[in-house]
Amino acid sequence: MSYLLIFCTVSLLIILHELGHMLAAKRMGIPIARFSVGLGPKVWGFKMGETEYWISLIPCGGYVMPALKMRKLSRKYRWRVASCFSWAVPQQIFWERLSVFP
Repeated sequence: MSYLLIFCTVSLLIILHELGHMLAAKRMGIPIARFSVGLGPKVWGFKMGETEYWISLIPCGGYVMPALKMRKLSRKYRWRVASCFSWAVPQQIFWERLSVFP
């Protein structure tokens, strides 16, 4: 019984953690393609707006997938790119980018 309680607690903490990433991204104006509770293939899901919400097969875990398309940056923005995802929010300060893309 205690193992089940630990599993559920860890799963809830992961879901809350990923929810924080999603809310931070939406606050910064980054569109979200998918918010998944669990990992692996989709068991059940729905779409609200431009975001798909999934419940996946493996219940411990989760992820947020931003809806970003690769685009060509002008030369003036290339020097600001600090990591593989930073081009999405080049004007934001470091701690805001870190809240979305750790």
